[in-house]
Amino acid sequence: CSSDLQESGYRKFSTPGTDMFVYINESNDSSQESKLKYHATYVAGDQASDIAILKIDKDGNGQTVSNPAFDFSAMGNPYAMGGESSEITLVGYGIKGSKKMSLISAAYTGINAEDTLIGTLKYLSGSTTDGNNGGAMLYKNMLIGIPTLNSVNTVGITSGYATPVTWAARALAAASLKFGKKDISIDPAWADTSEGKTTKPNVNVFIGTTLTCAQTKKPVEDAWVYVYRPDRTIEQIKALDDEMSSLTLTTQMKELQGKGKTLQQIAEMYGTTEADVQQKLNVDITTASADAQKMLGGEFFYQLEKTDEDGFFLTDVPSGMKLKITCEHDPDYVPLTKEITSGTGFASTLGKIDVYMR
Repeated sequence: CSSDLQESGYRKFSTPGTDMFVYINESNDSSQESKLKYHATYVAGDQASDIAILKIDKDGNGQTVSNPAFDFSAMGNPYAMGGESSEITLVGYGIKGSKKMSLISAAYTGINAEDTLIGTLKYLSGSTTDGNNGGAMLYKNMLIGIPTLNSVNTVGITSGYATPVTWAARALAAASLKFGKKDISIDPAWADTSEGKTTKPNVNVFIGTTLTCAQTKKPVEDAWVYVYRPDRTIEQIKALDDEMSSLTLTTQMKELQGKGKTLQQIAEMYGTTEADVQQKLNVDITTASADAQKMLGGEFFYQLEKTDEDGFFLTDVPSGMKLKITCEHDPDYVPLTKEITSGTGFASTLGKIDVYMR
């Protein structure tokens, strides 16, 4: 479900601490009101992708249930549909707060690549409402996305965006590694969180753990965690990260310019000046370093994460690969570097990591 916990910057995996009500329509008639059937508790969420994982554990009367029984839709692959203009169904409610379900036909129009909702699924529909947001996008009765935003033009056509259901993989990994929900399993292919993912076989896995202060035994918040290939030094990785930050913006802006966006429009998208946009557009990507060129081509070099308020971090890396991990929190802690090997399953913990105060 949509967690409604959107936050810019690095990913957080906090627990909001509120229960959810689950209403079910048992009449198969969408015009009839759904009835309270279960209570669900929050397990884990990923604020960056606005997705939360819930667990149904009580009935409508608050009594514990161990094996709730209800109809459900299997999770599908949002990147393996029949192409643009494929017919999809949006399931939600007519208006926010309503208990009557709404089923709306729409047309899938591709993967968004033009704004801050990059990587989401786009659709067009003659009729939709805010009550669909946080609901379900179905293709051939399989869940492929979660509607998250829509807008209506002057002739009543709705353009909308949906979070690909595969983005739930990171929240599921957090539920397993941070919150100890060991009964969670998922196709390892979902660990591929790259934007514009295709149906090619995936070789990524999630890894994560909690950083703890060796002296106080308390979690270390806001530490930088570099996970990188062992044939590069941390200094080389930091230099590459600086270069990639600039090149990524340049690449995105050049793509927008190629699609007809003006300097003013691009500047507004990124909250900067037209002069800054022009400077980025003047960068010749072909003069980038060899490592940057390879990384732009998809080769793995590093991942950079930041620990949350509980000292936890999570990232996805190639499976079965020898790696180095460097944890830094200047000026409070001594930097730590250690060698690791990523697993081959969906998600694996890195075990206990202690860092020392200066």
